[in-house]
Amino acid sequence: MATTTISGQLIVSVKRAFFRSLNEHARMAAEMRPAVQGINCPVHGEEAFPAYVMAVAAVEAFVNESLVSESIQSAVTESAFWELRKDWREKLPLPDKMVVAMQLHFSCTLRWGEDPLNGMRRLIRVRDELVHYKLKEPLAAAGDPIPNFVLDLVQKRVALGYGEQNHQGYAWPDLLECSEGIRWAHNTACRTAHGLKARVPAEFAKNSWMDRSCETNFVEITVEDVRSWYDEHNIGYSI
Repeated sequence: MATTTISGQLIVSVKRAFFRSLNEHARMAAEMRPAVQGINCPVHGEEAFPAYVMAVAAVEAFVNESLVSESIQSAVTESAFWELRKDWREKLPLPDKMVVAMQLHFSCTLRWGEDPLNGMRRLIRVRDELVHYKLKEPLAAAGDPIPNFVLDLVQKRVALGYGEQNHQGYAWPDLLECSEGIRWAHNTACRTAHGLKARVPAEFAKNSWMDRSCETNFVEITVEDVRSWYDEHNIGYSI
């Protein structure tokens, strides 16, 4: 049973969005058979854009609930974090908030340039670039120039890859509107939550809601989970 928190509700919503995207693909595949016999992940997922936003929000809520809320101050009363001005603490960008709070609370933190912080920063950039995207009209014949961070996700098979010849007329956010993008966002958020928990002293994390939330809400969607879903729906796949 899931632990009810704002962060938990947000991350569970991302997971549901992923499986809804697969359900939609199953419906379309059933209508098109025998023309469509299988898929090559990722597949189109209309709920991807809000899922990126919710995945980042889930981690921000998790950090606020577990590390910077005044309700946990009694557990880390000696932390210098509480000596920082409250308005300054609350305005910290999410990656900085995680690093600073963990270091001042526990003298142990996530490291810049390493996962899970590196992956989380990439997810935040995806969220930010999508939210602030400005569509160019009309699109050039070759479509939008594809940013390097999107090309990296294409190479990792997280984003859709239309190929240079097939990207004509597309805006680059179209490449991120896919099922594996949702799964990547979900799992990146989960790895960040677990990365924080792993660096928290055992006496602080044990039997805490942070521990329970990681075990019940922030649970990755594995490749095996996806394969099982496709097998259950009798759809061929290549993951």
